[in-house]
Amino acid sequence: MRAHATYDPEADAIGISFRADNAEYRDSAEVAPGLTLDFDTAGRVIGVEILGVKRFLADGEIQSAGATPRDRKRTAAA
Repeated sequence: MRAHATYDPEADAIGISFRADNAEYRDSAEVAPGLTLDFDTAGRVIGVEILGVKRFLADGEIQSAGATPRDRKRTAAA
């Protein structure tokens, strides 16, 4: 399993992917306002996207947490 976090400053969103190398993306579902889960073909959660994260964090915490900036284009494997 590999985990990776990205931050999109334009959307103020953090994406966290934690999927097994053999997992294939199936779909996503918004489970609460600003919280989207990504699922694999077996129905397991393989990613999380959180919108509006700046309101929860002090300045500089996003970069210090190790999240890398992300391209605005969302991929199916996000």
